[in-house]
Amino acid sequence: MEELGFAGKIRGGKSNKTFMLLSAFGILFVIDAHVWTGISFLSQIFPYDSFFMPMFIFISGYFFKPSSSENFVAAFRFIGKKFKGLMLPYFFWIAFYGVLTLLLRKLGIISFGSSTLKSLLVSIFSSGTSFGFNSPSWFIPSLFCVCAVYCIIKRLLSRVWNDAVFTAVFILLGMAAVYFSRKGFNNLYYMLLPLKTAFFLQFYQLGISFRKYFEALFDKMNTFAVCGGLAVINLGLFSIYGNNIAFPNCATMSGFRTDNLLLPLITSATGILFWLKLSKELSRIWGNSRIINYISDNTFFIMTHHLLFKCLFSGLLIFGKKLGISCLSAVSVADFKTTPWYVFSAFPWVKAAYFIFTLVSVLAACFVYNHIKNFLLQKIKCGGRADDKQ
Repeated sequence: MEELGFAGKIRGGKSNKTFMLLSAFGILFVIDAHVWTGISFLSQIFPYDSFFMPMFIFISGYFFKPSSSENFVAAFRFIGKKFKGLMLPYFFWIAFYGVLTLLLRKLGIISFGSSTLKSLLVSIFSSGTSFGFNSPSWFIPSLFCVCAVYCIIKRLLSRVWNDAVFTAVFILLGMAAVYFSRKGFNNLYYMLLPLKTAFFLQFYQLGISFRKYFEALFDKMNTFAVCGGLAVINLGLFSIYGNNIAFPNCATMSGFRTDNLLLPLITSATGILFWLKLSKELSRIWGNSRIINYISDNTFFIMTHHLLFKCLFSGLLIFGKKLGISCLSAVSVADFKTTPWYVFSAFPWVKAAYFIFTLVSVLAACFVYNHIKNFLLQKIKCGGRADDKQ
């Protein structure tokens, strides 16, 4: 299964420990953001919503191979591989969550989720989410479209391609996407996916350009100077724009809150570069960590399923409330039933517990799923070999 934004695997681990750690950080930020920042990985300076979705696109662009667009056969092979690795699992899990949502709605446990075929089909090609529990998977079709569109553009314009020129073009496209989203075009379901693609293309190109032109210099720069300087920049942006430096709700492109069309690019760059530099340093310590590698290897699964386990923890809190645990008396059953985003946050420790439970449980589920999948694939292969011998 294709992982979000990461390639470059080698036997026994990953060849690029820095980006392995960066992708692991990214998915931890996603979980923490969705439990209302229970841990806070420096989010007071670098708000997650100011950079973490562009960061996955940046990582994916970093690993784009020029050979993928050297001819049309290579380009379509690349797109086919992305479709198989991203979209086929995406559709499989939509079917899974459709059945699960229907069952839970019938039982009266929840009341959210698409209930008609029309709303399901529209959501797949617009917001990218269908049943609530799989809401974070909106990112999958967006990532696929960015990869496919970039590869096609690169192939069609290969004779006149210039990285500097097209970086500027994609930045202008990103600014246009912010502008038209602020004007309400994101509310048109047929415009939402094109707007997301236009916005994210700049980060795909920046990942490619970073690897080709800037990485060697960036690696030589002093870590404290770089990280300190980026933190100062963000604090300065905070003093000017406040919390508006973040742009939440990329799924609907509705979170751009200032007329500064370059601000999302600037805050994405500061956040990405800060965590990239920190990942470079920490990779010397954690580069061979099995748990970090495992998290990085399974970003797709974690992105798709972590919200389900966050909801499961809310369900456990409701069960505790029914048992008469006094500190859980304010847990809202009504909010739990109407939205998968409900978080009981009456006490600071609860949000940290949400994060820990969600991370541990989704990794455990991933471990079980991978073993079942590998077992079934092995059986299929063995069955195929037996048929060949006959």
